[in-house]
Amino acid sequence: MGFLIHVKVGFNINYFSQAGLFLELVLFSVGLGYRERKNEQDKRLAQEENARILREQNVTLERKVKERTKEITEKNEELQLQKEEILTQRDSLQERGEELQFAYNQITDSVRYAQTIQNAILPFEPKIKQIFEEYFIIYQPKDIVSGDFYWFNTIKGENFTKTVVAVIDCTGHGVPGAFMSMIGNTLLNETINEKHIFDPAKVMTLLHQKIRSDLRQAETNNSDGMDMSLCVIEPLAAQKFKVIFSGAKRPLYYVQEGEFNQLKADRFSIGGEVYEDERTRVFTNQELMLAKGDALYMMTDGFGDTPDAERRRFGSRNIKKMISHYAHLSMEEQQIAFEATLAKHQGSQDARDDVTMLGLRL
Repeated sequence: MGFLIHVKVGFNINYFSQAGLFLELVLFSVGLGYRERKNEQDKRLAQEENARILREQNVTLERKVKERTKEITEKNEELQLQKEEILTQRDSLQERGEELQFAYNQITDSVRYAQTIQNAILPFEPKIKQIFEEYFIIYQPKDIVSGDFYWFNTIKGENFTKTVVAVIDCTGHGVPGAFMSMIGNTLLNETINEKHIFDPAKVMTLLHQKIRSDLRQAETNNSDGMDMSLCVIEPLAAQKFKVIFSGAKRPLYYVQEGEFNQLKADRFSIGGEVYEDERTRVFTNQELMLAKGDALYMMTDGFGDTPDAERRRFGSRNIKKMISHYAHLSMEEQQIAFEATLAKHQGSQDARDDVTMLGLRL
């Protein structure tokens, strides 16, 4: 009996123990299944959330892409318009440039032709060579044509031979100066060649009056004129020469027996502005007695006005030193030396004015 009770009690304990274990397994399985379902649900919710965020991002990105595309399209259209405007302007400028080039070529061709006319009025050098075995001419227009010119002629009478030499600087340079040079040349031809007036001061006075009259300067306020150095050279016996000089703002340099000298000019121009008392404008003559081998130098102010790299003028002092230094050389060698000296001083600077210099050895 006692054994039965013991068996039954042991059976019950094992039964409950196994039942508890089974229950635990069931509860664990249930919990595990719940957890798996929960994880699946969380995973699904996370995927849905990610999909939603991705959709929102795609919508935002598409909107930004559309906006940016629109901006780029508008910018491209604006750039295209600007390009078309630039091309139109370029074509217009090119056309205008071609018109200006054509006009420039026409003007340049005309001025170059005017240069041939101006050169034709200058003295024929073989004619100078007949009178002076040694001479040089430095003639450097600032532009194609020049406001400077030089004049030469020899007139023979029954009892005389007179050589007239002049270097003239007209107002301005280029085309305006060239017009004045033609007027000056014509007036010198009329006064000296036709009227046979050989007094330098009288020649200058007549030129002044003629320019004032022909250019109607009293009525038009035109102030164009010219500066001039003019010499009348007459050979005498025993290889001597009488030189009569008159200058309108331009001096005469000369070398006598190896010594440098200067005759100053009157302080008036020919033509141009009228003085309150025109009686003060009196041109005067100065006379020299020179010998064979002495030399004369006449020039416009362009040589002295030539600037260097610091815009300093060459100046009359340097001109005098230059002539004194090279006076012993032949005229041909002097010309080379003078041109080299001027070029070295000038360097790469543009000239300020026309340059003309004439040297004669008696």
